Amino acid sequence: PYAIYSFQFSIFTQLNHLTEDNIDQFDNDWYKHQVLTSHTFCGDSYLVYILSGGLNLQIEHHLFPGINHVHLWKVRPIVKKYCKKYGVTYNESNTLWEALNKHL
Repeated sequence: PYAIYSFQFSIFTQLNHLTEDNIDQFDNDWYKHQVLTSHTFCGDSYLVYILSGGLNLQIEHHLFPGINHVHLWKVRPIVKKYCKKYGVTYNESNTLWEALNKHL
């Protein structure tokens, strides 16, 4: 089982950090930088949330690293609202396939 968990962890972390939309982003504002350099995928999928241990909500995880992952679902709509309000790109893929395509 450790090999399966390790493979799964590798896939989820790479999808969240290495996409063409966020790989070369930078901002001096710490909060904006966390949003721009992260990527959330399958944010509405409870199954992916369970399988990834909440790592699919990477933007929220980077903004609030001390919050238990069970609360990231509640934070997500608030983060998206503020990103829209302040014109910060919220990097997101609605499906796992879309996230894989952005990664490759």
